[in-house]
Amino acid sequence: MFLTMVFIALSSMGQAEEPAQKLTAEDLEPIAKLGIQRVLSRVLEVPVTVGTLEFLPDEERMVLSDVKIANPEGYEAPNAITADKVELAANIRSLFSPSPEIKLIQVAGAKVNAETRLPQGSNITKLLNSAKSARKGPMQARAPKQWRIEKGVLQGAEVNMGTQLLTTHTSQKKIGTIEM
Repeated sequence: MFLTMVFIALSSMGQAEEPAQKLTAEDLEPIAKLGIQRVLSRVLEVPVTVGTLEFLPDEERMVLSDVKIANPEGYEAPNAITADKVELAANIRSLFSPSPEIKLIQVAGAKVNAETRLPQGSNITKLLNSAKSARKGPMQARAPKQWRIEKGVLQGAEVNMGTQLLTTHTSQKKIGTIEM
């Protein structure tokens, strides 16, 4: 939703009649960064931070760097998920349609700290459940959208798994490039 508003604002750049009314990508970047952090923090019920955000309006792209999704309370690692870079490209006009088109979601340098602990359960499951419950309330009244993602790329990810049930077990897996 917020991403839609940002892309629409960018698409209308240059249409203002007076130069004083024009917004540049640089004007929108700090607003978008704060909005993304606040919305995702509320949806996931944990702090979410973005180091930098860059708009490339001519290419209909946005690049986020140093993205961090904190762990829910009760888990060891400070962050559940981090990413060095997240790139999003979208067909701006389609974002208002029932079938929005995302041209690209590319995540580079992701690190997932998947923890399972008694009695809390899985940290990743908690984040997913928070996201699902966020769709209730005001968002439930909105018409459902059928998002179409043309290409998803995951580059250089690492998954750290920790299980603390009767004993503690940890393992680490590195993932090469995955393209879907």
